[in-house]
Amino acid sequence: MDEASQLRPEEAIGAIAHGGQLVVVGDPKQLPPTSLFSRMSQIGDDDDQFTTADAESILDVCASHFRPTRSLRWHYRSQHHSLIAFPNHNFYRDNLIIFPSPYGNAES
Repeated sequence: MDEASQLRPEEAIGAIAHGGQLVVVGDPKQLPPTSLFSRMSQIGDDDDQFTTADAESILDVCASHFRPTRSLRWHYRSQHHSLIAFPNHNFYRDNLIIFPSPYGNAES
């Protein structure tokens, strides 16, 4: 299951039940799936506040039950290395190996 941080457990259970093996891939630093608009419920009768059910992804479930977890080391999706430089430094402790950009440092 790719992008598992965006997939709710109830959406993944059918595929898991039919499979012979399970590989779960995702980034726990990404935002989890949200139910803000689909599960909004009003608190009290006259109260204007809303609450949402806690969203949990299949990645969260699997990471808490299966060990060891592994991190991918290569990042190749950005067209320019500067797009991933900030999160690489601030969230991944400069552990990502980033492919060099085919573009120069000059702005286009």
